[in-house]
Amino acid sequence: CQVTGYTLSESQRDFAMERAEARGVADRLDIRVQNVLDAELEVEHYDHVVFLESIIHMKEKAELFARCHAALKPSGTLFVQESCYDRNSKGEVYEGDRGYEAVDEAFGGTATMVSAGEMQRLMEEAGLSPVYVENVSNHYTRTLTQWLDNLDRHHDEMVAADPEFFPHLRKYLMIALSTYRMAQTQCFLIAAQKAPLDWIRRHAG
Repeated sequence: CQVTGYTLSESQRDFAMERAEARGVADRLDIRVQNVLDAELEVEHYDHVVFLESIIHMKEKAELFARCHAALKPSGTLFVQESCYDRNSKGEVYEGDRGYEAVDEAFGGTATMVSAGEMQRLMEEAGLSPVYVENVSNHYTRTLTQWLDNLDRHHDEMVAADPEFFPHLRKYLMIALSTYRMAQTQCFLIAAQKAPLDWIRRHAG
C-alpha cells in the first residue's frame, strides 16, 4: 500500500520515517507535518482513512468526518481508535473544572472527547455507516499501566530531559488510568464505510 500520514510533530515524522527506512518501505510512505484539516485531500482518492488516538484532540469532528467522506472512494472505510467518555453528558460534568482545564491546555484539546455513541452519530451525519464497534478498554488500561511503569523505570532520564514536563506527563497518565479503572473513560475501535453506490446516488437524476 501507499500511505500518506499527517502529524503536527516533526520529531514524530522523523521517527516514523527512520523506522520505515530500516524496514525498506520508506518509498511507500509520505508523512507531512500539517494539520489534516488544512490538507488538500483528493476527492474519492483513498481506500482507507485511519485515526489512532488523535481525534480526541480535534474540536472540528463533524468537519473532519465530512472531509473523510469526500476523500474516500465508494466502499472506502474510516477506522478510528479513540478514548471516549462512557456517556456523552460526562463532558458537561467536567466543563469548568480547574484540573480538567489544566490537562486540556497541557495536552492539546483533550477536553473535546466525546462518547462512542456521539462519535458514531457524527460519522453518520457525514454520510458514513458504522459497520464495526469494539470496546477494547481492558487492553488500553493495560497499556496505560505499562506506560506508567516504563515512565517510572526511566525516571532519571525523563527528569534530565525535561524536569518541568515530567511531573505533568506522569500526572496525566495517572488521571487517565484512574478514569479507565473506574470505567468513566473507555477505548473503542470504530469502523465506518462510505456507501458503495455513493457516486451513483449523488449523481442520479
